[in-house]
Amino acid sequence: MRVSLKIYHCFFWLTVFCVAVPGFAPLKAMAIFSVWLYIVIKGRMRISSTIWFLAVCAMITVWSGISILKGFELNQVLDHGSRILLFFLVLAIGAFAAQKSALSRDQLDSLLLVITTGAMLLKILILIGVLTGFFTLETAEKTIGFETVTDSIGLGLLRLQFPSDIIILFLLPCYLGGRRRWKDILFLIGISGVVLLSFSRFLFAAYLICIFLRAFWIKRSDFVSRTGIVVTTILVLIFSASLLTRFAGEGSSASDETRTEQIAQMDRVILSNPFFGTGIGSHVPNYKRSDSFPFFYEVQWYAMTMQMGAIGISLFVALLGLIIFSQIDGRRNMFYSSCIFMLWFIAGFTNPYITSLGSGFGFAILLINCRLHTNSPVVRQRHSGHRFRSLLRLPFNTEAAHEFGLIS
Repeated sequence: MRVSLKIYHCFFWLTVFCVAVPGFAPLKAMAIFSVWLYIVIKGRMRISSTIWFLAVCAMITVWSGISILKGFELNQVLDHGSRILLFFLVLAIGAFAAQKSALSRDQLDSLLLVITTGAMLLKILILIGVLTGFFTLETAEKTIGFETVTDSIGLGLLRLQFPSDIIILFLLPCYLGGRRRWKDILFLIGISGVVLLSFSRFLFAAYLICIFLRAFWIKRSDFVSRTGIVVTTILVLIFSASLLTRFAGEGSSASDETRTEQIAQMDRVILSNPFFGTGIGSHVPNYKRSDSFPFFYEVQWYAMTMQMGAIGISLFVALLGLIIFSQIDGRRNMFYSSCIFMLWFIAGFTNPYITSLGSGFGFAILLINCRLHTNSPVVRQRHSGHRFRSLLRLPFNTEAAHEFGLIS
């Protein structure tokens, strides 16, 4: 039996709920698991896919057992383990959807536009509610069920960094646009607003890098790329004082000192458990970053190495790389996808949410974007050859360019 493309459409539009809106973890888990179960029942899983999924389940089971044997709380083990499982489930569904070319270019661009606009509007609504005194930030966090980093960023605004903000690394390079300028402008306003309100040093740098990655990937400097640079320049001028403090002030030093302290604490545990770690859901004894999520740290790759040891973390990266890079065709797609993967990997040294739904859906969007690049005759024409001909060259086939939304 075949799986209807509508199911894959539902899966991708589920991104809006899972990424643009923080919290509601049980509902999101149920929705993702339902989609996965439907695909397993209706579709025909390959033997290789089955082996991969069983390996993921075995990895989570073994390292959850290690944590339980070492005396860590069962609810923390189940919480962390379920998050990792959902991360891999989203990746698997995304890989299946990419194989089926589940979304057209216009559909993908519309999806990314809704995600960025929705994420920005939610942050603005929370900001307005907090600043007007209608509710407190703590009330919003408890009601929705999430945690955010908050601080003043100038002009009376508050910093709101959500776990899903990491998806920015994937949205900007995967958005093509070019059909309607108002949509491109709205997309840039949304993604720039999300990055600004997150006030993350890493996301600021990644935002600029992704603008240039996108331009080189599509082989042209278009309206989105140029406007993105203009928007960045304007925001830097407006918030220059706050940005200087964030990048080189006391707040920056405090963040770096916290990460240095976390590394020192985890190094001690890693040396004591070098091969198999302390288990999924574990934390450094008497040293927690968060009471709600004690297994998360700012330097999450160190935390996962502590939890899974050299053997477990190697298996994790191998299973992740296998599901991602086995789905990507073409050297050009492979190169730019690897660049995005490295950005995400680096984020794990500054961000505790590398296995969040934002990362999972981000990789799913990356895979479908690579498939669209591979299947598009316009992209194949522009990508033929090995030289970077010109950032300003238009597609060769104007009729096809209109069809795929490359020009309006």
